[in-house]
Amino acid sequence: MSAAHEPTSRRVVALPSELDDVPTRATRGSVAAYVDDPARRALRSSAVRHRSPQASERSEHSGVHDQPRARRRDPLPEDIELALTNLGEDVFQLAVAIEAVETQMVATSYPRVVLGLAEAVEDRLQHAKRIRETLTAIHLLALHPGPRCLLENDAPLPPFLKGVVIWCDGVVDALRILSVELAALDADWLGLRKRIDDAARFLFPGLVVQVRAHLVALREETCGDATRSAKMAEMSELLEGLFVAIRHLNVALKRME
Repeated sequence: MSAAHEPTSRRVVALPSELDDVPTRATRGSVAAYVDDPARRALRSSAVRHRSPQASERSEHSGVHDQPRARRRDPLPEDIELALTNLGEDVFQLAVAIEAVETQMVATSYPRVVLGLAEAVEDRLQHAKRIRETLTAIHLLALHPGPRCLLENDAPLPPFLKGVVIWCDGVVDALRILSVELAALDADWLGLRKRIDDAARFLFPGLVVQVRAHLVALREETCGDATRSAKMAEMSELLEGLFVAIRHLNVALKRME
């Protein structure tokens, strides 16, 4: 499938074609319902409470902490402060979810006939981890002047990142269920596809062009400030890496059909 290009005066790279297959976009109400789901909150709380010492040690080395804090000299606008807080919490919860599935799989003895499929699940989890790592880097970089403007109220990046986190979390949960089914030799492939499709509804593919255009505009505004310009270039690279990581996970998931 060829990627669509929108006419614009700026140089904008089209959205990776694999994201064009997302059937619908999430609404604010559907995102809120997903985030506020009591069962999901209970599962996350349980995962946090039962993290093993080894898991906690891995988190320390991977840069994921329960309450990440960064010293800032200047106060942030309220909308940006809120966006940073929400993104930090979302990324941490995603890390917990991925870690919980990894721990579960390590403790599970899979029949030889499904070992290859179990390895495929682990491979997709690694793709999800790369997305989480990129989100963490984006969150940390957004603390700096320049990149933080991408999180202003009504900017396209915050809802896009929220959708990515929810999608990735849904994929991880689908992989968790599949890993349990594989151990019981009772894999439900139609159920897997439905869960993945349901998660994909929370991606906002149309926002990618808007995010890139906003980034270009902000880079033009900061071109006279070497420090901010360098940070904006770094953010651009991270976001492009995120788009690629999303594409790779989508392709890997389709190969499991």
